[in-house]
Formats: sequence, structure tokens, C-alpha cells
Amino acid sequence: MRLTPVDIENRIFRHVFRGYHIGDVEAFRGEVSSALESLLQERAALLSEAETLTRKVEYYNLTESTLQNALLLAEKTAEDRRHAANKEAELILQQARQEARDILDGAASQRRQVQVEIESLKRERERFTLELEALLQAHMEMLRDRRKDCPAEETSAAVKL
Repeated sequence: MRLTPVDIENRIFRHVFRGYHIGDVEAFRGEVSSALESLLQERAALLSEAETLTRKVEYYNLTESTLQNALLLAEKTAEDRRHAANKEAELILQQARQEARDILDGAASQRRQVQVEIESLKRERERFTLELEALLQAHMEMLRDRRKDCPAEETSAAVKL
């Protein structure tokens, strides 16, 4: 039977000639002593368990704090890396755009050089054509003059050769 504080207060001892019955009081003291010892042992066990649980809670709180810090650090690291990657991507894009502009500028410059060369070649062809015409006309004129100077027989004999 478990002894409670109410049981102790409500316990009635028989009265005997000079006080309570010694056997009843001794028996009750034994019960109280056993109950108290049991309670003290239970209290010690509970205190020990409470201390163990307190240490575990402290450990879990520390672990939680460490995990939260690690998570925050991981989030910050991820954000930093994302920011760095975006920066690098923007830089690569700017370089690619600059290279494209350089290529287009180079192509435009080459196109202008080719057009200048084409115009130069056209002028040279025109000059060559005019010179050739002039040369041919001069030869034709010379041949006409020669034909006038030479009799027809000589010309026919020269043509037969």
C-alpha cells in the first residue's frame, strides 16, 4: 500500500493508558519510513533522470543551434555562389557581346576594304579598256595608213604567206 500525506494525517492511534499504543506507532513509523525511503529513492532517480534529460535537452539545443548556424551559413554560401555565378555570367555575356561587336566591326572594315578594292579594280579595268581601245585604234590607223602606202599586190602576196 502506498502511503500518502493524507493517510498520515488521518491515521488514528488507539489510546492506551499513557498515550498511544506503542506497537501501532512503531508499525506506522515503519510504514512511513519505508514509504519515505521509497519516495527518496524515487526522487533521487527522478532527479537523476531529470538531470540526464536536462543534459540531453542542452545537447539538443546546442545541436539545434549548430544546425541552424550551419543552415544559415549554407544559405549564405549558396546565395554568395549564386551571386558570383550571376556576376560571372554577366561578365561572360559582356565579353561575348564585345567580341561580337569586334567581329562585326572587323567584317564591316573588311567589306569597306573589299569595296574600295573593287572600285579600284573597276577603274583599272576601265583605264585598261580605254588604253586597249586607244592602242587598237592606233594600230587600225597604222594599218590603214600602211594599206594606203602599199599597193594591193604586195598586200595579197603578204597575206598568202
